[in-house]
Amino acid sequence: MFHRHQRRQVLASALGCCHSESAAAKGRRAQLFAGWLVGTYGKEALNTGAGVVDVAGGAGWMTYELTVVHGVKCTLVDPRPLKLNKWQHKQLDRLSRSAVLTTWTTAQLQQQEQQSVRTEQSAFNGSCEGQQSWMPGEIRQLHPLPGQRQDSSQETLEELQQQIQQNPHQEATPGLQLQPVAQQAAVASLENVENVQLKADCMRTNQQDGNSSIAENVVQLQQVQGWFGSELWHSSGWQQILGSCSLVIGLHPDQATEAIVDYAVQGQKPFAVAPCCVFPRQFPHRQLVKPVVSYAELVEYLVDKADAQQQVLPFEGANTVVYRK
Repeated sequence: MFHRHQRRQVLASALGCCHSESAAAKGRRAQLFAGWLVGTYGKEALNTGAGVVDVAGGAGWMTYELTVVHGVKCTLVDPRPLKLNKWQHKQLDRLSRSAVLTTWTTAQLQQQEQQSVRTEQSAFNGSCEGQQSWMPGEIRQLHPLPGQRQDSSQETLEELQQQIQQNPHQEATPGLQLQPVAQQAAVASLENVENVQLKADCMRTNQQDGNSSIAENVVQLQQVQGWFGSELWHSSGWQQILGSCSLVIGLHPDQATEAIVDYAVQGQKPFAVAPCCVFPRQFPHRQLVKPVVSYAELVEYLVDKADAQQQVLPFEGANTVVYRK
């Protein structure tokens, strides 16, 4: 495994997109990218509809950062399960907040498509059978409140299950109350991430929302566990759960990079993707004057394909964001 990562780093360096694979570096990239998103699109806009879709986000760095720190609804799409690291568990302890994860699988979304067909047939026949149009995902606890008992945790999950079924597109749990993030603030957070984060923890404020009955100290994370592609986003299950998303993003999403752009172009949605590895053998159709083989050529190809803009973020390595509002 180590030698494979080492070879990948050497190749990436030769193509001009080398970056650190350490957990600390990934966390800094997520913080800076999330801050840039909020500063560029605005929190209110990001929270419209189903919120942000984070494609190929791995363990969920970006999803956590947007949801917990910025109070932005975000759903991870990745075949690997979302999990919290030690630093995130400690932060939730400091905030006295618990975390639950709602997960849908590709099979569930396909089942929802079949359910929609049955619902239409039942409606046509005048039957009430199969009228359930919302498929709740599996809810499990990722982080309990400090000192919370197991039985009380289970009661909380059951209450959340009922409330989410009744209001699936509820407002996001309020995040840490941060000032609007410009690039200068992102640079500052890169220089002293821990201090900025501790200050942000102290700046957290309560937000009253009469439309939401879910406790403010429960962080609600969401994931579609599966591969991102046209088969997924064309399903009626996807359309019901995430078809109204406000933005689709990817931070170094590897092979899913172009799929993000394709989805945004076809659905006329805003997107922001920070590409990384090129994979020229897997995608020989990518052409400029010649085949796309370098990082710079991949950025140019994506900008041309979507008539998009680009912005360089203040972290090392593959730090160019291709985006469209």
